[in-house]
Amino acid sequence: MNITLGVPRILEIINASRSISTPIITAKLKDDTTDPEKARQVKGGVEKTLLGEVCSYVEEVFLPDDCFPLLKLARDHTIITVRPTITKASAMYYQLQHLKQHITKVIIKGLSSVNRAVINQNDTGPGGINRYELLVKGDNLREVIATFGVAGTRCTSNNTYEVFTCLGIEAARLTIIREITITMETLSVDRRHVMFLADLMTFRGQVLGITRRGLSKMKESVLMLASFDKTADHLFDAAYHGQSNPIKGVSDPIIMGKPTNIGTGVFKLLHSHRREPKPRMQTLLFDHPEVHIPMPISGWA
Repeated sequence: MNITLGVPRILEIINASRSISTPIITAKLKDDTTDPEKARQVKGGVEKTLLGEVCSYVEEVFLPDDCFPLLKLARDHTIITVRPTITKASAMYYQLQHLKQHITKVIIKGLSSVNRAVINQNDTGPGGINRYELLVKGDNLREVIATFGVAGTRCTSNNTYEVFTCLGIEAARLTIIREITITMETLSVDRRHVMFLADLMTFRGQVLGITRRGLSKMKESVLMLASFDKTADHLFDAAYHGQSNPIKGVSDPIIMGKPTNIGTGVFKLLHSHRREPKPRMQTLLFDHPEVHIPMPISGWA
């Protein structure tokens, strides 16, 4: 069965694969504010607010020559009326129902990608004073940094790809190190191992996962890919295309049963063995003149 996907659908799948289930942005406030009212004001500028959340009620008004939805805001003597437009495709009644259903979902303040923002008290700073910060559930780190009242230079996010698109590959590398360190803080893992893993995931200039697709972009070693996933497929493709694989790195020598080029396997040891002096050459027995009998040469002539 052949499946054809359009460009918008492909982009949607790619973006979905780069998103995470619980993106959290930690937004520090300017001047390390200790006023909860200022923190609530900044929260109102970040958190998404819908028109239906500030309305007391929404009702339909029918007049002899007109009809429209009426919204009563949660304030004294404040109402909003919206006039539907007549089209050839649908009648006025259906336009009114459609408008009434969707008008309460209009965003009137905040960021559309932020579903919720929570004010958090942080007393880990100097002096033990309660300072307020925002924990924002959602993406769009760029807009959160640009929000008035937020200290943009001290905003962090657990979405590595979002940090990469907003701040660059070095910031994404630091995010990977921070998130792995927080996750494995109960285990005694040397920080240098985590740094090496973050370097491996970002040295190509983009964030690559430790997956089959990510590893295929990191290295071209067939044996290394075969040791990770789909061994038979990688070996068959390499044999079909006639690829060569030099035995170097870590995985390749281990598969072939050879010492790896790390640690003590990096260099070779040569032992300078003491050699005994060569024995003196003795003269041959037949070289002594006493054993030679002189022969007359004249008699043979």
